[in-house]
Amino acid sequence: MNYSIKLRKLVKSHILLGMVGLLVCFAAAGASATSSQPTWDPLPLWAAGTTVSWVGSPWENPSYPLSNLIDGSGTSMVQCDNMATTVFKFDFTAPTLIEDLGIVQYGWNGWAVAKTVNLDFSNGASQTLDLELQQLGWGQPYILQSFTVNQTCSWFTFSVVDAYIEGATWGGIGEVAPLSAAPVPEPSSVVLLSTGLIMTLGAVVRRRF
Repeated sequence: MNYSIKLRKLVKSHILLGMVGLLVCFAAAGASATSSQPTWDPLPLWAAGTTVSWVGSPWENPSYPLSNLIDGSGTSMVQCDNMATTVFKFDFTAPTLIEDLGIVQYGWNGWAVAKTVNLDFSNGASQTLDLELQQLGWGQPYILQSFTVNQTCSWFTFSVVDAYIEGATWGGIGEVAPLSAAPVPEPSSVVLLSTGLIMTLGAVVRRRF
């Protein structure tokens, strides 16, 4: 009898945890931005070895190359020939925890800018970001839109699925920046670190006693 009661309680607790997990997933979809004031401040850089590439075969303007997307300036940009179908892929040399991601829109004179972005991570997670229209043009300070991501991945894709279009379908993106991100130590490194700490603590204890 007691076993049956415990089993029912265990099942109920797992159902409750599952519902909480679903609520968290729904809350993560369609995340809205927190926007900064116009600024010239440099942005954080991705870890050394991070690469970004086009997905597909878009036309690239050599005056606004893809490298501008991760240069940390916030005031340069990459030109996209069709903003609403633009896709980038970010690759890391080690699994990276991305806590907060920053995006800068860029363009002027009727250029299209990103409105809705889908992030797809190597761990199977996805997130949709809703950007405000914060378009600033050449020679002006940028406005940073930040989003909470909280994903650990070895790569992710950045897909623009909707755009603010006033005239042209092509446009620009100024920056995709790691506002809070860092490589995650390999398990072996954590084990070695823990072992070293234990050995050091043991040596200290032996000296005292």
